[in-house]
Amino acid sequence: MARRVPRSGWSCTARLSADASLAYAVTRGDLAVVSVLASLAPAITALLARALTTERPGAPQTAGAALAVLGTLLVSAAQAAA
Repeated sequence: MARRVPRSGWSCTARLSADASLAYAVTRGDLAVVSVLASLAPAITALLARALTTERPGAPQTAGAALAVLGTLLVSAAQAAA
């Protein structure tokens, strides 16, 4: 029978995976693109908190996440136009 991993174990595994992915992207990818996408980490965390728990972000958090996504889209559009 498989042993259940405590929630803290899943959290640690997810964090290590995210850090390893970022390290790989920084060394292999375009740093300008990687840094812009990495700036979305707080917004992604808020979305995951909403999806996986009963935590609901307030208006300031929702506005901040929306601005982060909008900023990322603007930077992407500017890079595509250049």
